[in-house]
Amino acid sequence: MKTLPPDARTCSGAERGQYPNKLGRPECTFVGVDTVDKPKMRPIEATPVTDRGRQLVMLRDPQGLSEQVLTVPQPVFYLITQFDGNHTLNEIQANYTRRFGQLIFSDKIKEIVQALDNALMLDSDRFRQHREALEQEFRGLDVRPCSHGGKSYPGEAAELARLVDSFFEPPKGPGQPAPGASERPVKGLMAPHIDFLRGGPCFAHAYKELAESPAPDTVVILGIAHTFTQNHFVLTRKSFETPFGVCPSDTELTNGLLARGGIHLLADELAHRTEHSVEFQVVFLQHLFPAAKIVSVLCGAFRDADGNACAPAQAPGVPEFIDALRETVQAAGKRVCLLASVDFSHLGGRFGERIQITPQFLGRVERDDLETLNQAASLDADAFYASATADNDRRHIDATPAVYTLLKALDLEEAKVLKYDQSVEAQTQSVVTFASMVFR
Repeated sequence: MKTLPPDARTCSGAERGQYPNKLGRPECTFVGVDTVDKPKMRPIEATPVTDRGRQLVMLRDPQGLSEQVLTVPQPVFYLITQFDGNHTLNEIQANYTRRFGQLIFSDKIKEIVQALDNALMLDSDRFRQHREALEQEFRGLDVRPCSHGGKSYPGEAAELARLVDSFFEPPKGPGQPAPGASERPVKGLMAPHIDFLRGGPCFAHAYKELAESPAPDTVVILGIAHTFTQNHFVLTRKSFETPFGVCPSDTELTNGLLARGGIHLLADELAHRTEHSVEFQVVFLQHLFPAAKIVSVLCGAFRDADGNACAPAQAPGVPEFIDALRETVQAAGKRVCLLASVDFSHLGGRFGERIQITPQFLGRVERDDLETLNQAASLDADAFYASATADNDRRHIDATPAVYTLLKALDLEEAKVLKYDQSVEAQTQSVVTFASMVFR
């Protein structure tokens, strides 16, 4: 039994609760494992954090396959960036010495490799065995268990209902919905997937439109895959559990989509296990439309066969899926609403870039975002895509695949931007923007 170096602690995701930058302080140990000569990291989210004046980097698994969180100082993070499967331990040691002018012993590097492997952050046999076990377990479930209740939002139904209702209250909210106020069905909706504490009123602006219109029988939720997937779209047949109970899957519509789009759409189903972009929408839907069913789809960034960003028409399987979705909705014989669960710009230190958040900067971001949103409101999917990905995807908009799919799959007459907002994190000099829209 060895103790982790004090500059590379681990803590469980549960210890973080709903505050991802609040570092835990457990006593941390690990069991020695065989190291590999060329260690390779899995896709891991790295976020700069400050703890008692020390500049650290927090490492977490965005897919939730590992519940561990590592906090490491900058020099250790530099070492980790060398764990790409191409550098040997000796090469990593030499690169570190050149970078910092200090010798690091190979045993220390091996300790870091071992700690990462124990935390399931390395692409290793240990991780692959763990993932296979999770896949088998998840595949056998009929209901996807609630993942974020009690963490990102209240885990008790009555408290959660009060919270959701509060988001409709002015001045930030749109007011409580008046059912039956509109006879025109909502064909499409865009709502954020940022956490409720920051984005709740923006959710409410979208759901007020839906609640005042004829109720949908089924909502196809186009969430965002916040992890790597083999395919651009990922389905699951599972119903979803929240503190409000189980929201049933529309298996008939899901099976129709799979029949038209291909069974490969289930290949990455494990991505649904902890993904919040669908679950957050299910909470609102259950509260407002207890009889509605869902179809859960995760969307990934459009890439060509070599993994490079490309136009949707060149992305393998994208045109075919959109055609399959359109045909499935048209053949459903029921009222179906497509819901894009998306955020907008992601800028600043949390996303790997150094900027200074000023009112002028935020104003420029808002102008650019509104231009892109207005392209969506014009119902021009290709103009929306061009605006969202302008300047080499400078704003890192995650909404692009879901909103593009919605625009292409539906026969729409009009759309309207309902609300736009920004959430600033001063500590990391970062901002996330989000909005709500209605499509008829």
